[in-house]
Amino acid sequence: MNNKQDHYRTLLECYLNEDITREETERLFKYLSEHPEEITELLGPADRQRFEEKTIGNFFPGEAVSKRMLGRLLQDIKAQQDTDSTNHQHTVPVVRLLKSGWKWAAAILLLAAGTYYVWTGEFRKPPAAVSAVVQPADVEPPQSNQAFITLSGGQKIVLNGIDENNLTEQDGTKIVKAANGELAYQSEGNPATGNLVYNTLWNPRGSRVVQMQLSDGSRVWLNAGSSVTYPVRFSGKERRVSVAGEAYFEVTHNRTMPFVVSNNATNITVLGTRFNVKAYDDEETRITLLEGSVKVNVPGADRLLKPGQQAKVSKSLEVANNADVEEVMAWKNGLFKFDNADIRTIMRTVARWYDIDVVYEGETSAERFKGKISMDTRLSELLEVLELNKVAYSIENKTVKIKSVRKN
Repeated sequence: MNNKQDHYRTLLECYLNEDITREETERLFKYLSEHPEEITELLGPADRQRFEEKTIGNFFPGEAVSKRMLGRLLQDIKAQQDTDSTNHQHTVPVVRLLKSGWKWAAAILLLAAGTYYVWTGEFRKPPAAVSAVVQPADVEPPQSNQAFITLSGGQKIVLNGIDENNLTEQDGTKIVKAANGELAYQSEGNPATGNLVYNTLWNPRGSRVVQMQLSDGSRVWLNAGSSVTYPVRFSGKERRVSVAGEAYFEVTHNRTMPFVVSNNATNITVLGTRFNVKAYDDEETRITLLEGSVKVNVPGADRLLKPGQQAKVSKSLEVANNADVEEVMAWKNGLFKFDNADIRTIMRTVARWYDIDVVYEGETSAERFKGKISMDTRLSELLEVLELNKVAYSIENKTVKIKSVRKN
């Protein structure tokens, strides 16, 4: 070994003997992640099992969490390897250097350490005082959408369990459920009445995303805890709908009949474009433009948005450039994604998806979190990830109690 290897071999021995500072640990794992080919030289056979067991214990507290996290990492690395093989390229340096056996396991541990060490900000296991207390009961993610339509006469049609067919007809417009579950309005002939006839699509909490095609061909995706009200067919000078909660729109272009989305006193006017509206009652309204242009109007102000911009509506109208579109659209793509979000923001989103109540019993502080996870994750698994990120909690029936958020 050279002098540098001797130095890191000494650090490894200190790590195994629990005689190492946080700064030394950071330096050690940074070096190992950059030079995985040297792991077998630095660690003899007798120390390899100790290294694996110790790293799992420190970075994945609890046997169940360890197995799940390592299983996910294995799947991610295997998927990357398959992708690289198909594309005849290697984009992950650690994977490229893997051969077989223990090097594979060591690389998984290094990836785990690199990921979760950064997230938790702590090397040791969380103290017992902030460990999660998970009750036997758990909450599964939504298995289907529980959406329903309220027709103009007040009749309700529940979409779940209905085979694809012609559900009903209103004002000369057929309401059809397609094979992929999408709801579609198909206009035929002239409207039956001279006035606009409105329907409302409701997607309650604890329901999967539902999508719909309006009579003009525009499409709407509706998140859990949201609704959209619309005419069964459009006529007149504009196409106006109203939304509560969160919806993503792909609007069919029609220069002579602008498309208008309203939420209380906020109006969004478009000709043909793609944009997301997040307008829950307990959050600041945000309109994010992906393509085209929209004009956001509130009493006393209006702004024209360009792609990548986000309008924030609270007491005033503000526009931010370079919006994180991936984070905004994560819900439509089956992901929770947060960047610099506080625990209350995260739990509002989680509560709508799992249809749970959240109670705060301890200090939540101003701690911020970053990361993403599948929305098909069971509630306890999602909370275990938060536990690794300083959150203490318990689940009781369908109520989550947030006990504290540890500060660094």
